[in-house]
Amino acid sequence: MNTFKADRISKLRRFMKKIIFIFIIIGLFCGCSTENEKKSRNKLIAAVGSSKITLEDFEVAFEVTKLGYSHNYVLKNLASLKEDVLTQLIEEELIVEYASKKGIIYTREEFAKDLENVKNEYPDNVFEELLKENAIEPAVFEKRFKREMAVKKALSAIINVNVEVAEEDLRDAFLKYCEINKLNPDDVRDDTDITEAVLMSVKRKKIQSDYDSLLDELKKTTQIDIDRENWAEVLKEGKL
Repeated sequence: MNTFKADRISKLRRFMKKIIFIFIIIGLFCGCSTENEKKSRNKLIAAVGSSKITLEDFEVAFEVTKLGYSHNYVLKNLASLKEDVLTQLIEEELIVEYASKKGIIYTREEFAKDLENVKNEYPDNVFEELLKENAIEPAVFEKRFKREMAVKKALSAIINVNVEVAEEDLRDAFLKYCEINKLNPDDVRDDTDITEAVLMSVKRKKIQSDYDSLLDELKKTTQIDIDRENWAEVLKEGKL
């Protein structure tokens, strides 16, 4: 969870291209769900300030996370991956709520426009037909899509990616890079690819540090309550 979170601004956009697949492989979203199944999906996992994280929120996010790992890795690290996903969801809520307090809100108009842009990527009515054919509830799709776009907007507004790097920090990072890669600094000092890579690495670490500091502060000042009983059930479940 120490990867530069602002990178997710671009990576999360790929979500919209694979979300159909994700919902297909999650059986709980089928249209024939019973009332008990629907109630189960709405179980509270955690409350973050005035926001709530439900079992449905968790399971969708968990399916997204699993796509990045092999089946064996997921099997061996199931509990820790679940903990990571819950942490991710809590952090998302902290960021969105923090942005909201600063007047940065993902509006209905923005949502309607973004959703229309996604639909326009498909030929006439194909998008709606895909949802229908795979028994995916449009409301469920739109809920997750709206959440992802809200996080994107919050991160874009909060994270300053145009950080300045002191010459001393850049020089130290460059020398460290040369040492690790067994390079003579004088031989590669004018290599623009290397200097640019080092600069981006330093910026990334600076932004990550600022982001982590903000999260630490938000966690101290925001009430976070995890429903231990419901969460224990999630951890106990061995299904992939």
